[in-house]
Amino acid sequence: MSACAGRPPPAPEEITIRHMYRGVVPFIALQCATLGIAMAFPITVTWLPSVMLQFR
Repeated sequence: MSACAGRPPPAPEEITIRHMYRGVVPFIALQCATLGIAMAFPITVTWLPSVMLQFR
């Protein structure tokens, strides 16, 4: 049976929702930290494009 024809295979029984959340939380925390830095210091977001496009 093709993977596209129906539901994806279930996760193994030893993998719980807790395991999944524990694996995802660090990435979400990094995304929130990055967003916070971008909001606190917007020049960090616009600096590289201005250098590449030679804006003054």
